[in-house]
Amino acid sequence: MTISAWVRATTLSATIAGDIVGLERASSTEIRLLVRGDTGQAHASFRSDNNGQAVVISPQAVVDGQWHHLASVRDGVSDEVRLYVDGRLAGYVASANANINVSNPLSLAIGADNHATHGLQDFFPGEIDELRIYQRALTFAEIRSLAGRPCIDGDVNYNGSVDLSDLNDILFNFGQVCP
Repeated sequence: MTISAWVRATTLSATIAGDIVGLERASSTEIRLLVRGDTGQAHASFRSDNNGQAVVISPQAVVDGQWHHLASVRDGVSDEVRLYVDGRLAGYVASANANINVSNPLSLAIGADNHATHGLQDFFPGEIDELRIYQRALTFAEIRSLAGRPCIDGDVNYNGSVDLSDLNDILFNFGQVCP
């Protein structure tokens, strides 16, 4: 499963997260993409019916008034949850049994958390555009394309030339390169 969106956050509360999108079920199953209120970092989480959970937090803040592309990927083949910021891998973790049965209904909330007992809360203080939810794990090249950084002949960081900065991008994207 993949969730992607363009977001522009301006300010956040020091104690409240700003949810971009959440899919939840009363049995505490949840899939969330949000921006942490305390640090401004992107945050992706998957929690399953059997209490397996996987959380990835970006090292960098995205609350700067600029547009950022965020993508959260739950890959059942590699058994990982990955978080991308602006087309670059920001982090990944083993999914720890975070298998979610999407054939059972999940409630959808955009721009807020639809908490099972408290209703809508944790509103996203900014703009959300081009929200997409896929029932499959998108590839690195597909994420790069959505982020406006398509793969071109070895220029993995899309700066217009193939150079040492491409090697740096490969190293810091954990070997994920465009085909």
